Amino acid sequence: MNSLTGTYSRYCKQRSIDFTRSRSGQKNDNAHIEQKNRVVIRELVGHARYDTQQQLELLNKLYRGPWRLYYNYFLPTRKVTKRSYDKSSGKASFTYDKARTPYQRIIDHSDVPAATKAKLKAEYATLNPAALLRDVHKLRNQLIATLNDDKLNQEGNSLERDS
Repeated sequence: MNSLTGTYSRYCKQRSIDFTRSRSGQKNDNAHIEQKNRVVIRELVGHARYDTQQQLELLNKLYRGPWRLYYNYFLPTRKVTKRSYDKSSGKASFTYDKARTPYQRIIDHSDVPAATKAKLKAEYATLNPAALLRDVHKLRNQLIATLNDDKLNQEGNSLERDS
C-alpha cells in the first residue's frame, strides 16, 4: 500500500469509516476526479514532477493560500442539471445551471449554518481578486524556476560526468 493510501486507510480504520476507492457501482469515479485535477491543478502548475522539499513548500503555499481563495471565491463553474441521451444517434446532451462560484453555491444552500455563511462573507469582504491572481502567478513562477534550476543542475552534472 502506498503511503497516501496507507494514511487514509489508517485514518478511516481509527474512525470506523468504510474505506473504498470509489462509490459502490460507480466504476468511473476516478475519471471525474482526474477531470477536476486537470482543471484545478494541471492547468495551474503543469504536468512536471515536483519532488523536492522546496517545490512541496511552494505547492502548499499556492494551494492553501491564494489559489484556494481565488478558485473558491472568484471562479464560477457550471454544474450539469440534466443529461439526456438520444438512443438512435448515441449522442448525449446536457443542460447546465447558471455559472456560480463554490462560495455562491454555499451561500445559497439552505443546509449551511448561518454562522458558517457569516464567516465566509467576512472572508470574502477582505479579498481582492487581482491581488490573489498576482500572488498565484508569483508562486507559480517561483515553482517553475525551481524546475529550471533542477534542469540546469542535471545538465551541469551530466556535462561534468561526460568530461
